[in-house]
Amino acid sequence: MPKSYAEQMVDLKDAYRNSGGEWPASATQIATWAVHSGKWDQEPGKKIKTCARDLADAMRQETHTDRQGRVVRTMAAAQRTIYDEDGKQSQQWLWCDIRDGNHDHVLQAFYARRSQTARDVQSLKADIESYNANYLPAGREPINMTFDFDFDAGSESDAA
Repeated sequence: MPKSYAEQMVDLKDAYRNSGGEWPASATQIATWAVHSGKWDQEPGKKIKTCARDLADAMRQETHTDRQGRVVRTMAAAQRTIYDEDGKQSQQWLWCDIRDGNHDHVLQAFYARRSQTARDVQSLKADIESYNANYLPAGREPINMTFDFDFDAGSESDAA
C-alpha cells in the first residue's frame, strides 16, 4: 500500500534528522533543507512555505505507541524567539521528538498545547503520561499539569 502524503512528510522529517541538521528544528528549516536537497518539489515561489505547512501538519499528526500501549503524539512544538543575522526578531515554532527532546523544550510545548481547545485535552493527557513514563530524563521531576479550564476563562477564582 502506498504511503499517505502525511507519512511521506514524516519520512522527510526523519531524513532531515538523519542528515545531521539542527535539532530541534522549525518546519521552515526542514522544508528549506528538503527543497534545497531536491527531496521535495513544487511550484517555484511557494515551495518552502507549502512544504513547511505540510511538514507541520504531518508532524502534528505523527504518533507512536508507548510501552503502556497509549497512542501519543511523537513531535512537540514550542514557540521560540529567533534573531536573524541583522538582529531582527521573529517567532518560530521549533519541533522536537518527545522521546529524545530537551526536557525544557518538551515542557514548554506541553504548556502551549494546554491552551488549545478542549477537544485536544485527552490527547495531551496521554502525551504527558507517556513522556513521564518513558522519556523523562533521570533526576527530573515529572511534568504535571492542571486541566481546570475555569482558570483560563477568567473565573472569579482568578482574583483570589
